Amino acid sequence: MSLGLPVGGVLPVPLLSKFAESRVDRFYSEKAAELLDVLDGFPGLSEPEVAGRVWELCWKHGEQVLHDNKKNAGSPR
Repeated sequence: MSLGLPVGGVLPVPLLSKFAESRVDRFYSEKAAELLDVLDGFPGLSEPEVAGRVWELCWKHGEQVLHDNKKNAGSPR
């Protein structure tokens, strides 16, 4: 399954921005085929419930990374 993840699972910032700004219904419609692959990992949940949980995870991750990028933008590395 690929939810747009490159090899290694690290999302580029533009894709994280897309997740952070997306809504669950758009995510569901764009990723429905990939979400079918993970249904077995969520026994007892419907497809829309799984989509909501996966979207929430992606959304939170995107928000956290964008927040950290803004916070560290002025920091020397």
